[in-house]
Amino acid sequence: MSHSPLLNLPGPSQELLDDIEGAIAAARDFVTDFDPDLVVTFSPDHYNGFFYRAMPPFCIGTAAEGVGDYG
Repeated sequence: MSHSPLLNLPGPSQELLDDIEGAIAAARDFVTDFDPDLVVTFSPDHYNGFFYRAMPPFCIGTAAEGVGDYG
C-alpha cells in the first residue's frame, strides 16, 4: 500500500479515504484472526516510515536506488 507523502495532495475525497481505511481495517482483522507466529515482509520501505519502535531484529537489504527526497 502506498505511503507517499503526496497521498493527501491535493486531497482525496472522503469516500476514497473511507475506502482506504476500510481496506486497512480488513487487512488488520485478517491478520488478527489468522494469528501468525511469524511475519516475513518483502517491501520497499525506508527509515522514514520504519522507526525504531517498529524495527525488526534484522533487515535484509537487496538493492538501493536513490530517486530524490521529499524535502
